[in-house]
Amino acid sequence: MFTKSAFLVLAIALPLALLVVTGPRAAAQVPDTLVETLRAAVDEGDVDGLVALGEARIEVGLFGAARLYSKSQARRVLLRFFRDNPPIRLTIRESVATNRAWFASGDYHRLGGREPLRVFIRLRKGGDAWQLREFVVLEASGL
Repeated sequence: MFTKSAFLVLAIALPLALLVVTGPRAAAQVPDTLVETLRAAVDEGDVDGLVALGEARIEVGLFGAARLYSKSQARRVLLRFFRDNPPIRLTIRESVATNRAWFASGDYHRLGGREPLRVFIRLRKGGDAWQLREFVVLEASGL
């Protein structure tokens, strides 16, 4: 039987695995500046900067099931997360892209000497713009 966390990991990992199997022929170019802006916002705990990269609704998951939030709701949830887990840096471990989506997993290093948290990020392209669609954080143990 799957726990909610295991199901969430499978829901994120399966699309990543399928994209890797289908190969780079469908890959889109996510601007490096966007990835750096996203990483800097997380590194600085800049919730306003992070939410500004998002769509009208952003899926946020913190240590459990993800929910779809309006930008203002996502802002409040992320403010609490960054306050409780002050960031040091976000390290992107792997990423894969299609022509309309970019998926990444990484490590969220936080103050306090604890192990990093696992982060899963999804950007989606709408028209000519890439926007944050999903930000999921899980404990690293057991992954």
